[in-house]
Amino acid sequence: MRRILLIISLLLSLFPLRAQISADQRDLLFAKMDEYFAALAGQSAAVQNEECDYMIESCRDSLVRQAVALRIYDHYLQSKLLGDEAVAVHVAETWFLSGKVKMMDDVDLAHARIFVEFNRHSLIGMPAPALTLLDTAGTAVPLFGDVPPGRYSVLYFYDTSCTTCRAESDLLQALLEEKDAPVDFLAVYIGSDAEAWEAWRSDRLAWHTEQTVVRHFWDPEMASEFPRLYNVLSTPQMFFIAPDGTILGRRLDPESLLKLMGRVFEGTDYQYGSDESFAMLREIFARGADTPEDVVKVADYMAGKTLGAGDVQGFKHAIGDLLYWLTGQRGEAFKMGCEAVIDKYILTEESLFTTPEDSLQVVGLAGMVKELMGLAPIGEKVPDVRARGILKQRNRVKERTFRLRRLRGRPSLVVFYTQGCGHCKEILAAVDRLVADPANRRMK
Repeated sequence: MRRILLIISLLLSLFPLRAQISADQRDLLFAKMDEYFAALAGQSAAVQNEECDYMIESCRDSLVRQAVALRIYDHYLQSKLLGDEAVAVHVAETWFLSGKVKMMDDVDLAHARIFVEFNRHSLIGMPAPALTLLDTAGTAVPLFGDVPPGRYSVLYFYDTSCTTCRAESDLLQALLEEKDAPVDFLAVYIGSDAEAWEAWRSDRLAWHTEQTVVRHFWDPEMASEFPRLYNVLSTPQMFFIAPDGTILGRRLDPESLLKLMGRVFEGTDYQYGSDESFAMLREIFARGADTPEDVVKVADYMAGKTLGAGDVQGFKHAIGDLLYWLTGQRGEAFKMGCEAVIDKYILTEESLFTTPEDSLQVVGLAGMVKELMGLAPIGEKVPDVRARGILKQRNRVKERTFRLRRLRGRPSLVVFYTQGCGHCKEILAAVDRLVADPANRRMK
């Protein structure tokens, strides 16, 4: 992927200042950009934003920069991939609306301004905007007010005169009745015809299952500004919301909603730390890790490919497997990297680990590891622990109970080991060699 970016950078550097781009030059550049877009697909919006900014910043000529920025904006504006509209919003705000790059004309700029205003509030990963709507009794209520803690929500905007809404609502009812998932289905009528709304509620989405609850709302005066906050310029519009209020999916159809729900609610018997997952992680870290940041970069990539695409289940499995693997690795980079991953992707995303298995196997383990790592942190004095052990120096060996803080060697090496452990045997042999070295007379 970086090779493609290098080629793009080289192409951009060939365009002299104030150069007009020939058709052949433009086609070659755009072809390479399309390759790079394909390579970036699935990365988090933050990663794609950074890469797109780099491409635009690499342009020395204003006309070339305009052509490149417009190409990037158009690609993400037209993309059907979940979450790509966030990149289009970023490019529009950063480069066009700020005035750093000019659009072709004022009409295009106005369209970009409208696109940003109607999308920036409800992007994937953002908190779902709070709304106050009217319920079927005409009472003003919070949209998510009756959703119990720990429940997912499907937010569905529709119009009774919309042909697609009628077909989609019937399909949604059939799918959700069969799925019977623990979700609250929040149906919001965007029109103002009370009789049509009442008839709709009698004919469609007038059902409940054992686990799925349907709630109806409307806002005939549009006082809540839901069209702007949720980009409801046409219907139907559907969102999938996590228990903590985070938007996990937008612009969903019934099939994509079902896939997203499947990733969230299915596979609760997943076995973390399998041989297959460990083999993959060994391959990823074949060259080890020099710093904790190397470990976090792998976690960032996993999160971008899963949670960044709305795949909560895949995110939990990937980060859970990484946690299990890291707890068995030696070296400061892995240990400190493990703690960073726990802080960034488990303890701060605890609301995503909703099943009892997740809470026990991932969140519980992460909390225990975090607590253990905090007991003897780097830079602190050795805990004043009394321990039965073997004290080795160059010319003597003692076995008794010692107070670890009083060893006072130069340096002191403390090794906790298990009989029969292959790794421990290697470490103990290395320690014996160090102690036997005449240069280490003061070592304990």
